[in-house]
Amino acid sequence: MAKISLGCFILAYALVFILMYSQVKADLGEGCKGNWWKFAIACKNAIMLNLSPINPSEECCVQFRDTDIACYCRRIFKYIENIVSVEKVAHVAKYCQRPLESGSKCGSYTVPKD
Repeated sequence: MAKISLGCFILAYALVFILMYSQVKADLGEGCKGNWWKFAIACKNAIMLNLSPINPSEECCVQFRDTDIACYCRRIFKYIENIVSVEKVAHVAKYCQRPLESGSKCGSYTVPKD
């Protein structure tokens, strides 16, 4: 029973990502370096809103370094924040040794001043 529930949970998130992909790509724009979609997939376990906080994988950090997350953060809107924790995105940035600037915004989240 637990396997079915977990499988359904994963499938539901995958479906949401697939359905949102074209809208996210259009709304976030082409002006930012890298690919939000590749970053979100590689980092899904570290940035999903309803999952326990974990440190990102090396693959996640590689995608993070190839993506201008600060640029995407300025363009994140509420329906992305219903799935992705922008606070966790900031944690990924710090963990991957490219922290977001103190006081900057990532969606509705303000990066704390050190």
